Amino acid sequence: MSSISKYMSPKLINLNLKAVDKGAALMKICDMIAENHKIGEPKALFDNIMNRESLHSTAVGHGIAIPHARCDLSESILIAVGLFDKGVEFSAADGTPVNLIFVIVSPKNETASYLQLLSQLASLLNVEKVRNELISAKTSQEFLEIVKKNERR
Repeated sequence: MSSISKYMSPKLINLNLKAVDKGAALMKICDMIAENHKIGEPKALFDNIMNRESLHSTAVGHGIAIPHARCDLSESILIAVGLFDKGVEFSAADGTPVNLIFVIVSPKNETASYLQLLSQLASLLNVEKVRNELISAKTSQEFLEIVKKNERR
């Protein structure tokens, strides 16, 4: 079983983002990914994520969303994280605004790893103690260490 933290890096974690809506929040994360990975134009990634989002909201409740895209813009799976202190309307089933957004980008040929990672991340974020620790993290490195410490549950 692969670890979640393997696909994360501090440069893809921003704990101080602000956005007025879901689209703006996701575009900020796509810009961050484009700045740190060779994916080309961030708008192409944004469009892939929004196409998936149009099928069904990826908000999983408790202030968490896990938007994801399977596309050939990245050569490997990656996870980017944005923390929005004010929360963003995300059409969550529980009606709560989303503060923590994990974006998973995966090449189309990585289906098994992608699905396994999505499941592991959802399970990890289902634990209230872990969510609280992540939201309270002061730095990107601290955030990543919290993921590493808890991903083997």
